[in-house]
Amino acid sequence: MMLERTWVRLLAAAACFVFAGSAWAQAARTPVPLPELPSREALHPEVYDADGCLKAVRPGEGRKCGAPPSRAARAAAPRVPTALRGYEGPGYAAEVSGAGVVLVPDSLTVRDFGTGGWSALGLVRNDTAAAVGVATVQAELVGADGAVLDTLSAQAPVSLLRPGEPAPFSLESGVPATSVAQVRWSVRAEAPLPGATRDYLVQAGWELPQGAPSFRGEPRQDAPYPYVQSVGFRALGTPASSVTLAVAWLDKGRVVALVTEPAPEDVDTTYEEASAQFAPVTVSGPDAASLHTLSRIYWVSGK
Repeated sequence: MMLERTWVRLLAAAACFVFAGSAWAQAARTPVPLPELPSREALHPEVYDADGCLKAVRPGEGRKCGAPPSRAARAAAPRVPTALRGYEGPGYAAEVSGAGVVLVPDSLTVRDFGTGGWSALGLVRNDTAAAVGVATVQAELVGADGAVLDTLSAQAPVSLLRPGEPAPFSLESGVPATSVAQVRWSVRAEAPLPGATRDYLVQAGWELPQGAPSFRGEPRQDAPYPYVQSVGFRALGTPASSVTLAVAWLDKGRVVALVTEPAPEDVDTTYEEASAQFAPVTVSGPDAASLHTLSRIYWVSGK
């Protein structure tokens, strides 16, 4: 009996060793700090007092504090906030594995872009515990005979990529999509540039679905009525010489559209409390029909 128990312990230890070194083993993940926004009281002191209560708006009216969130509401709240500094949307990770800046395979949409050429949209993620600079995605398109048909690269439009944060990219080639048998992906990241910042509040506003003929009761003048959304930003104390917006729309986690937009030239982004609207984000074509129903991620970057 003693010998049998000894063999059981040895076999169990061997099994643990095999699985720990195998593909089934879960890589150790390290929690990383999240770039959380200031409190709503700090962001909107004209509306909230130091206790988080709504200030009175009429003479003689008391402040409104409301009830604290219920246990069920707290339990239902996302573990990772969807609104962070310079970021709004799903997909931000609170833990990293240390694997580097990596492709997010489930985010890829690969197809032809109307002329028969190959194209891809997707996300990369900073899976390290330190911020990095601009990430560059490279794709080698390989034919059935193993020959490289084209080599493409594109930079993610995010100036500073923080631990756990995803960033979007878009690639296009004139090589026919039907000729591509394999894609070899690689991602590299630069060191953070001095002055790169993500210290912004993203302000996503109204949107118009593609095909909607009116806005707030008034006829639209932009037939055939593309998808349009209003997005602004507010600096949170860090000046920058330029500010850029990127928006990605996701269908079940896959990126199906990507738009980038610089801040208007007449906006002084070097002002520590700069605030402005970007030009309306506009998308047309077949992909735009369902954008108003999809989740999306917004990035605001300064440098």
